[in-house]
Amino acid sequence: MPPHMVRFLEKLAGEPFKRVASADSVPCIEQSDPSRLCRNPLVSVHMLTYNHERYIQQAIDGVLNQKTDFEYELVIGEDASTDRTREICFEYQRRYPEKIRVLWSEKNLYADAGNGVRTNAACRGKYVAYCEGDDYWTNPDKLQLQVDAFRKNPKLGICLMGTDVEIESTGERRPFDAARNFVGLLPAGRHASDFVLFRRRINGFRLRRMCYQTSGWMIAQDAIRDVKTRLADLFAVCLAFGDTRTLVAITEWHDSFFIGRTGSVYRINPGSSSFTSRAKLRRDLILLKLYWLVKIRNWPRILA
Repeated sequence: MPPHMVRFLEKLAGEPFKRVASADSVPCIEQSDPSRLCRNPLVSVHMLTYNHERYIQQAIDGVLNQKTDFEYELVIGEDASTDRTREICFEYQRRYPEKIRVLWSEKNLYADAGNGVRTNAACRGKYVAYCEGDDYWTNPDKLQLQVDAFRKNPKLGICLMGTDVEIESTGERRPFDAARNFVGLLPAGRHASDFVLFRRRINGFRLRRMCYQTSGWMIAQDAIRDVKTRLADLFAVCLAFGDTRTLVAITEWHDSFFIGRTGSVYRINPGSSSFTSRAKLRRDLILLKLYWLVKIRNWPRILA
């Protein structure tokens, strides 16, 4: 990332960009039972949680209810909650030692993205699925459907499923609208409810307006490592649009697969990332777009 681009955006934002901590520097204590834990999970479920006492049981149950023909693990990054979240996670780990690992520390790590860093590093599976502690899965076949897609398409980088949106303050539930998400993108004769394979670049930056919440994702670890190698400087910066950065990068160089059915619910509540300040969201989106145009699309003239 050109240094003058970063300085320009930091001046607009009125503050410097935070750097992502390295996994080795993040404090981490793990509660798990190695003697009973599955040895070779095909999928790791990545779950970050902080003060999710009201939601965490539903999130964990949605993962444990999955019906699969393979082993999977649930890796929970518990970020020094001040409510009963940690206690609930520990209780589940003791009840399901073959599946659950809880990563924790006495210090809250959100400020430098440390909780996500250590949870990412701990995932052992060939594929990683995501479910935040205040979201939940509704389809017991979610993992199986996505793994089947990877088995049939070895070049896949990511498999997406639809996600409903639940607004806690009003109780409103907005169903996933596949037709809206894929307007103008589907091949002739294909419907949004189909299983659709996209050959890279599925939506470009239109993705930020779409309902591709992370609770519907499964990503190949090889694809994650590839984009972080290609874009090391971009992934070193903490962004409010971190998920968009990952999605756009993976679909730039890897095939994507969409399963046209709903698998999860994304809950909007006062403590969710949806409440990130508009100024920070605007700043980070500008950074992401400029980076893409300059470094990936080779538009150095834009900086003039």
